[in-house]
Amino acid sequence: ESSQVEGVIRKMRWLPLLCLLFISVFSNPTVRVGNSGGRITNLANVTVNWSGILQASKEDRIIAYLPDAPQMEKWITFKSIPEGSITTGTGSVILALPNVRLPYHFQYYNQLTNTTFESEDVVEVDVDYPTQGHIAYTSNLKEMRVMWVSGTRNVPTVMYGFDPSSLTSEATGTSWTYNVTDMCGKKVNPDGDISINYFLDPGWIHSVILPNLLSNTTYYYKFGTSGKWSETFSFVSAQQNFEVEKTTTRLMVVADAGTSNCEWELSINMCSNYSRHTYAAMKRELERQKYDMLLYNGDLSYASGIAHTWEYYFAEMESITTQVPYMVSVGNHEAGWSEEDWTKSWNSGTRQARGECGVPYSNRHIMPNTTLEQSRDRVWWWSMDYPLVHVIFNLKSFASST
Repeated sequence: ESSQVEGVIRKMRWLPLLCLLFISVFSNPTVRVGNSGGRITNLANVTVNWSGILQASKEDRIIAYLPDAPQMEKWITFKSIPEGSITTGTGSVILALPNVRLPYHFQYYNQLTNTTFESEDVVEVDVDYPTQGHIAYTSNLKEMRVMWVSGTRNVPTVMYGFDPSSLTSEATGTSWTYNVTDMCGKKVNPDGDISINYFLDPGWIHSVILPNLLSNTTYYYKFGTSGKWSETFSFVSAQQNFEVEKTTTRLMVVADAGTSNCEWELSINMCSNYSRHTYAAMKRELERQKYDMLLYNGDLSYASGIAHTWEYYFAEMESITTQVPYMVSVGNHEAGWSEEDWTKSWNSGTRQARGECGVPYSNRHIMPNTTLEQSRDRVWWWSMDYPLVHVIFNLKSFASST
């Protein structure tokens, strides 16, 4: 009897594998994308549906990834399946996806069987569409700098004027980019391989300066390249005459807000609904009253080496940064690295940027009294005169005390 029991036990050891084989043969998991026919221009909600998952668990995920991105780990974002889908094996989730100038692919990951089910659907993006728009003052209050990103290097152009239906003035500018070899990587940062493994081509970064603006005047504008235009935005130019009585200069000040669209296991902790609440409050304030500028005091996207987080950040910020001058300072999550002694006083461990060493920050932001070359060379302090105030963003001298 003992030998018979042992024989039965030995046979039962194969039962789980036979069950998995039966499931894989007789189930028909499908993963479909609800809006696969459309192209993503800017941040878009994409619905992913699935069915036929017979061993779903709370650890299962819907994944969006980029097989055409050469350097980076392929996942862009994921979402755990809803609890109600575990018993039915059927469900849907919505993924917020920015225009990263590469097509999105999708899969369902089943944790119990360690199996992925690939979707046949692919979501394309409009490579040339202008995204990530933001404006900033230069050192001349009669000017406004407009910056954005697209997948083309053609001449960047801004059309602008006093009437949204008649943008009769035109200005052109310059374009540049950066690549994975510009990142510091592990050369100066023990965690620097993050910035290499998760690098994503940033596209072409465009900059156009609008000259000879009238004082305290509403301007409407749109930007683009190759005939692809953004929607029409507006801003109010600076008050230029310091002798005219001005009773109020209103500054919106924020720091460490991050982005809410990043369900990612390697993201820094400032990646949550708190960001969504912060940006919603900022939008409400801008609807309520005029602000002269937005001062963003460092730790912007909290990308910290995860390059596509910058894409999410600017997509989420665009409705704000296209209507009020977006004036920034660098933080340790943009620039912390071991070769800079001055970072050690406010950057414990010098690892928070994880190999970025200010490269994405420097190429995406140009502040008053600095050039692109100076920004790339880590000249990140600046100042400007504005009616009633003198603005100073200085981190090198005052780093230890502020």
